[in-house]
Amino acid sequence: MAPSSNWRRAQHWAVEKTVVTSATIKLFLPLGDAKSLRTAEISNWTGKAVAAPRTELDELLAREELEKAGIYILSGNDPVTNAPLAYIGEAEIIRDRLKQHKTKEFWVSAIVFVSKDAEFSSPSAAAAAIHGGHANGLTAWKTADGKSLKQLDEQEL
Repeated sequence: MAPSSNWRRAQHWAVEKTVVTSATIKLFLPLGDAKSLRTAEISNWTGKAVAAPRTELDELLAREELEKAGIYILSGNDPVTNAPLAYIGEAEIIRDRLKQHKTKEFWVSAIVFVSKDAEFSSPSAAAAAIHGGHANGLTAWKTADGKSLKQLDEQEL
């Protein structure tokens, strides 16, 4: 029995909509050890991750990325139950906030996420970074009422 046309259309749609986007992960090991201080970046992502064990807190705090705003995760085990425990926080200056957490005893590692400084040569380059691939910045960027950058440019002429 042949599949129905609706099934074929659904199958075609599923195949069309399945897009695999490749990415490159760039790891940097400042101390040469994957269990020590490390940074990670993913292509087409405007963020950066910095992680370290608590024993290397001073090295982590010395990183220039921690001068920025971002979010962080402190992980370890609950001192009473020994169950996994994570504290998630955010700060305008990550370094200052992490210094305040020296008194929290449960955590054994920290992961920080910050935005990389990104300057773009064009609206399309900025849109491509957000979309994770090629994009036309003149049509991708829109105001709250739906006007594209292209429409705004044309209005000014």
